[in-house]
Amino acid sequence: NFSIQYTSPTAGDVAVMVHDIRGRKVFESRYTNTGMFMQNIALNSAETGIYLVTVQDGNKKMVKKIVVE
Repeated sequence: NFSIQYTSPTAGDVAVMVHDIRGRKVFESRYTNTGMFMQNIALNSAETGIYLVTVQDGNKKMVKKIVVE
């Protein structure tokens, strides 16, 4: 489990995707943006390894690395 939290300057939906290190998508969801975005993500079937979390908010895109132990 991990949380994503930030203040969004846009009013569009926020897309969250998680890919494994090989590029396979393991999670994808869209959320309604209310200005203060806060979402808890549970990767119940994730194996141990490194994953890339992509958050896309309108034209802005951020990618962060997480490690599942």
